[in-house]
Amino acid sequence: PLGNQPDKKILERAFPDPADLLAGQAQEFDAAVRLDVESIPVATRTLLYGLINSGISTQLQQRDGEAEGAYRIRRTEGERGLAALKMLFMDCQKITFGVNISEEEQAVNLDMVIDAIKGSQMLKEMFSSTERPSYFIPLLDENAAVSVSISSLMADREKEAYGEMMEGFRMEVARLIEENKLGPVPDENSPIGQAMTAIQKTLQEGHMDIFAQFYRDSAGKLAIVWAGRVQDGEAINAGAMDVLTRLKDIEQVQNMGELQINAGEHHGVMLHRLNFAIQPPEAVAVFGDNVGMTMGMGATAIWGVIGGEESTATLKSVMDKLEEAQATAADQRTPPNFRVIINVNQLVEMAEIAREVSMTRRQEREAAAGAEAALAQTPVDTPAPGAPGAGAAPAPGAGGAGGPGAGRGFGRGGRGRGGFQPNPAQAAAMQRRAEQGRRIAMETLKEGDDRIEIDSRLTETGARLRVRLEQGFVKMFGRLVANGISGGEAEPDAPADAPAPQAVPAQ
Repeated sequence: PLGNQPDKKILERAFPDPADLLAGQAQEFDAAVRLDVESIPVATRTLLYGLINSGISTQLQQRDGEAEGAYRIRRTEGERGLAALKMLFMDCQKITFGVNISEEEQAVNLDMVIDAIKGSQMLKEMFSSTERPSYFIPLLDENAAVSVSISSLMADREKEAYGEMMEGFRMEVARLIEENKLGPVPDENSPIGQAMTAIQKTLQEGHMDIFAQFYRDSAGKLAIVWAGRVQDGEAINAGAMDVLTRLKDIEQVQNMGELQINAGEHHGVMLHRLNFAIQPPEAVAVFGDNVGMTMGMGATAIWGVIGGEESTATLKSVMDKLEEAQATAADQRTPPNFRVIINVNQLVEMAEIAREVSMTRRQEREAAAGAEAALAQTPVDTPAPGAPGAGAAPAPGAGGAGGPGAGRGFGRGGRGRGGFQPNPAQAAAMQRRAEQGRRIAMETLKEGDDRIEIDSRLTETGARLRVRLEQGFVKMFGRLVANGISGGEAEPDAPADAPAPQAVPAQ
């Protein structure tokens, strides 16, 4: 508050013109919110970071009984997060959240823009992660249900952190093998040791190149294929085989399912398969019979697929496609260093299949439970009215369905012990509105324009994360709002012979 005698300097302070201050923001977005981090005094930012750092650092101390390897991994990950948080406090200039409706693209763009201070460490790290072509570019399909591509270079700080975490991982592997008596403890020259060295070499090379995509197998079922670029993949495969051989006879692993080591080979990639022991009908309906996971390691990449018995063939066809593309060296458009594409209608179709199977199972369980209950009932002779043992009719004022207690609490949708409890009519109306909203959303998206695209790109002063929604989502939102304003569909008319509602005595 200014008080009765405010300082003249406060009253005479010249505030910037909003039109000039926000001109760029208004030109770029239809609506936006900006956090000007740089305008916060350095002392305030330092104090806030110090408080957060103190609290988190306390949690990073080694706990009683915590193994050294596990502690090193946890501590390094925590310190890595604190370093990133410090850059956000000290090196970030501003963060902008904006919405822009593009008539040309017929889409809505939701942006988060981070601008770093010129010459700061944060800006240097952003530019060091410059876009680098992915090894898996020929496989990217914008029409897949889900397509994920990450291809960027790690900053030196990240490389050092991952190197420290790998040392902790080595220690943990040796400890677990020794404690569980899984054979000789591996050294640096063992297959497991050489595999971890290859993983560390991949991390030090610094190129994070990951790909994942949804496919349809030959039976039309879902197969989720993923892959990652590695260095010295043969060493990783030898280490993986050593680990699988040690684990295959353990009860916990056998309970997971059937493990097949060296289940196949394709383009020099050794394939291993785990068929899951538990096969939920919903998963079988979406993925096909014998749902499991196949993994393989080659010289330059690790491959994997989750799906039914036809999924391994799908994985091989994807590997064939990449081999052909690499041989022809066809020109490919380099995607952003991070991109996710989701075609919602295809996901909805899979979800509906699983939902129908789940509903059928629930109905079957309810029918079976009802049949068991009927068989378990013992017939009891009902005494005639007035005979010994016959129950007397309830008094008019007695509690019950028609007594004065009816309509209280739960009956009128009041507040019971568990909070607000709708009565049957209210619950039915709520369920009807929810189903109606779901139907409106599904019908709108089925008209098309159902794609969601998420990507990250560098800017001149930082980076931009964008979520792009096609116009189908705008239509869906508008129709849901209109339906809510109009109150939805009219309540169904009561049957002509339905009893008139009874008055509820006041309490």
